[in-house]
Amino acid sequence: MRTHLARPAGALAAAVLSAVLLAACDTGAATGPAAASSAAPATSTAPTRPAGEVPLGPAGYGALRLGMTPAQAAATKLITTPAGEKTGCWTYAHLIGSGKTGQDDIDGRLFFSEKLGLAAIYAYPGVETPEGITVGSTVDEVRRAYPSWEAVGGEAEGRGYVKVPGNDAAAYRIEVDKGKVVQLSLQLGKQDCYE
Repeated sequence: MRTHLARPAGALAAAVLSAVLLAACDTGAATGPAAASSAAPATSTAPTRPAGEVPLGPAGYGALRLGMTPAQAAATKLITTPAGEKTGCWTYAHLIGSGKTGQDDIDGRLFFSEKLGLAAIYAYPGVETPEGITVGSTVDEVRRAYPSWEAVGGEAEGRGYVKVPGNDAAAYRIEVDKGKVVQLSLQLGKQDCYE
């Protein structure tokens, strides 16, 4: 059974508080949770951003774009410091906010190809596609959002791919287990890092 860790409560509370305080600076702004959800994203240097504010796709995640070099990706300040070997597909990083940093941690992981640059961006729970799919979505929700999704080999569950609406050069890799999405990534359609 796969267990997902929730975002640290302190980081989420800090992000909501920042949004409320920014909204309160406008003399006509309402305060409270409703105001926080409609406020513009803060431009502070806070180390995390609430999941769900930035969609995964069609070309990347916020300023982070498929095809970027590790240095270009790091300059977005949306990822941890790239680590690993510089050859092949061994350079990796993680999205800030995923809470993961290890080479074997898949939630929020980025795969860099020596030839293609940023080849794949894996979501963590709460990061959604523009169509509302995230880690934890049901297989029925996936099929409604992406009618062409089916698991490789025609199985009811497993990994499957769909073209990204608005980006013919990319695909979503969606893995389903026990009726729920357990892995979700935006990747170059011809990435050379795995499978």
